[in-house]
Amino acid sequence: MAETTFLKTDHVLVTNVRIETKKKLILVNSVAMVAKGTEKIDRPWVLLGLAALSMLALPPSELTGYHGIGLGVLFAMFGGFAYFYNESHKRDAIIITLNTGEKTYIFEDLEQVYKAVQDAIVYRAQ
Repeated sequence: MAETTFLKTDHVLVTNVRIETKKKLILVNSVAMVAKGTEKIDRPWVLLGLAALSMLALPPSELTGYHGIGLGVLFAMFGGFAYFYNESHKRDAIIITLNTGEKTYIFEDLEQVYKAVQDAIVYRAQ
């Protein structure tokens, strides 16, 4: 079967066989779904968990008499900062879900890539 090109830009190549960026190569046969969305960023649950643990479990300090409240507040501040920093730095992306459930993101030429990947998936089904 001949390779049909749906999109070729400086950043992305989409054919009926592959989706290629500068850092990724995805076979169209392994694509389960394509969607528009935003980049998923992990939440700072570890820092917030350490904050709660510090406040509840650490023994009282000889200087202050308080339990790990100071350390807990510090972890909570770092966790809050990390959360809001991540939320403010999300990027729009094309989300490609593979048959394995793994998600990969493309950040360049969003509308063109979305249409081209859809066309490649439909072409594959013919």
